[in-house]
Amino acid sequence: MNFLLPPGFGMLSGLAILLGGGIASVMTRRRSLLLSLSSGAIFAIALMALLPEAIELAEGIWPDGTIFVVAALGYAAYLVADRASAATMKGRLARHLGPTSFFLHAFVDGLMAGVGFSFSLKTGLLMAGAAVAHGLAHGINTVSLVTARNGSPSLARRWLVANAAAPVLGAVCAGLLAPSRSALAVMVALFAGIFLFIATSDLLPEARARTPAATMLVATAIVAVAFVRLAFWH
Repeated sequence: MNFLLPPGFGMLSGLAILLGGGIASVMTRRRSLLLSLSSGAIFAIALMALLPEAIELAEGIWPDGTIFVVAALGYAAYLVADRASAATMKGRLARHLGPTSFFLHAFVDGLMAGVGFSFSLKTGLLMAGAAVAHGLAHGINTVSLVTARNGSPSLARRWLVANAAAPVLGAVCAGLLAPSRSALAVMVALFAGIFLFIATSDLLPEARARTPAATMLVATAIVAVAFVRLAFWH
């Protein structure tokens, strides 16, 4: 029955993504609130969830400090891609960069859950639980980021559906690709750097321009993610 567990938890993660996107869609009139909370949540996920996870995966495999270099490369690569997309097609490509990164991260969440189940049931459940926990934030952040780049509601819905399918695809592919721990460590570290850029250079400036309470809301989101991390993601 274990072969059914990874896609099953992938579906749960996808449902959580849809729920988060639904919440964000209903709260369109509170866009500045969503942008602030999303910025803080993404920042905290990068520092408190992704980087520690990458360091743990790389332990005994990659030299010390390698993960931070990879995260910095992810930040720099996204910066270059963001600036290049903003200069072409009048920035239309920029609307897709952030959601694409969320899609890939959700895919890796499902992939890691599938790989975790190949190690042991306990490891798989921990990985899958983290993917489901990430799901709600993924949905909210996807809609927030698309609308922050002046994307249409229909574009946000399309990306939301795509991102909801991503963890299922990742879980199914886990048995076919069988990535190593070292490869997973690099992927997770790259997303940490990408998410740091999205939070600090994309969503946060937009949120601060819209509401003076943005800093407080960002801090609230960071504290909330930190609490969830300590309570459930060990």
